[in-house]
Amino acid sequence: MTSNMTAVEKCQKINLIDLPVSNISFDIEKEEFNISLLIFQDEKQEYRNLELKFLKIKNLMIGILNDYDMVEVASFNAKVVSEVVSFTFVFTLGFGKPSWEISFDAEDLTLSPMEIELWQ
Repeated sequence: MTSNMTAVEKCQKINLIDLPVSNISFDIEKEEFNISLLIFQDEKQEYRNLELKFLKIKNLMIGILNDYDMVEVASFNAKVVSEVVSFTFVFTLGFGKPSWEISFDAEDLTLSPMEIELWQ
């Protein structure tokens, strides 16, 4: 559970709001949800990829996704209950488009790269 708290705290510290999404994928067999975000690194004037991998997901709920131009994180919430972390992501889909929500429970979360605070 310590790794969950560390990863959740890092996600909250990074402030995922308004970060562009480069990829979202699900692996139903492995019970994984992956999201890749782009973080702009001011010093180097370039984007770095941040991958969040949610493991052993349960209770997956996905809103309808019909049309999008650009996907960004509008809100992110994580709440630890016992050994499970409940996550909710709301994404913006472009100007004048509705938002899109994904919520699920996960037993573990990894960030790659973990040294994210070193290149913010």
